[in-house]
Amino acid sequence: MAASALGLAACGERAPEPRWPEGALLSARTPALARLLERLAEVGETPLGRRARALRDSLPDCALVEARAPSGHLADALDSLGCASLVGPLAPLHELRGAADLAFALPLSGDELAGDERALGVATLGEAGDLALEISLPAGAFRGARSLLVPGDPPGPGVLAAEDALVHARLRPAGGLDVASLVPEGSQGAELFGLKSQLFAGLVLDGSYELAIYLPADARTMPDAALALGFSQRETAVAAMDAFLGELQSRWPVSRTPFAVGDAQGACLLELRLLPELAPCYVATAGALVVGWNPASLRRALAAEAPRGPESALVIDLARLPEADLRLAAHLPERPERAPTRWPWRRLRADGASQGDGVRLRVQLEAGA
Repeated sequence: MAASALGLAACGERAPEPRWPEGALLSARTPALARLLERLAEVGETPLGRRARALRDSLPDCALVEARAPSGHLADALDSLGCASLVGPLAPLHELRGAADLAFALPLSGDELAGDERALGVATLGEAGDLALEISLPAGAFRGARSLLVPGDPPGPGVLAAEDALVHARLRPAGGLDVASLVPEGSQGAELFGLKSQLFAGLVLDGSYELAIYLPADARTMPDAALALGFSQRETAVAAMDAFLGELQSRWPVSRTPFAVGDAQGACLLELRLLPELAPCYVATAGALVVGWNPASLRRALAAEAPRGPESALVIDLARLPEADLRLAAHLPERPERAPTRWPWRRLRADGASQGDGVRLRVQLEAGA
């Protein structure tokens, strides 16, 4: 029932129902909410951990709870948790929850959104601690640059290695990859980085992109990172990239250095050091322009076989984040006194699909520290 309700919400076909109360709303099975708060308490002496323990210890003694915050903030709603009424103002939310453990409705803000549009979601906590969420978002939440996050057709096989990746994402936006149209005329991005060039106009590339951010190497102060932009005609894509590098050379005192990874040829701008360890390079593989933060990033991204699945997905390796924090902190003049946060989940995977006038998002958190 919860999935059906989310589908109707995304399509704008929800059956007539009483007007929902304003603000942030929550419906939950009390035992499941207690278990979720117990998981969050595992992050230790952090604001999140302390808040989770306090909420767990103050849960009402009833099977179902509900909360409402006119302010629209979920944190305020959690402060007002009380025993649920299945015939009260939050009855539609209890119905949306169905067989799931939790349901929520969170107001969204922005010029593109109607005043009453919300994110609707349900969540289920597995016996082992896995957390599965399904969230319905209205189309207005994806205007402007956020339109690049709306899933379209499958992006095809991956290009970048996933080994040691902290973040790995692959997507083909439903509206294409026309970055140039999102950049205002005369903006800093347009003037300094040529973001309105032919390369970003949505005609040269096939619309798919893939991003990987890797566990920092011991000697580096920044993680290695690479971005792959798919194309359908290699010669046209390489010409557009060469033109883009020419634009950068006209704006910055840099020279182009030939570069290659195996058979993939490209170039670097080794003198464009605007950020730590930034020396951007690119190579053209058989199906993508691959841009790296520096030469080491490209070599790492193309050193191993990429995932073969064609689906859109975002994966975050939560288990490796503490190690990444420690490696980066080792280069700071003063090391933080507090140890890195260790999450009660080891991996986050998210995927989604366009549905009617909205987007349906699925998030899976795998248990394990």
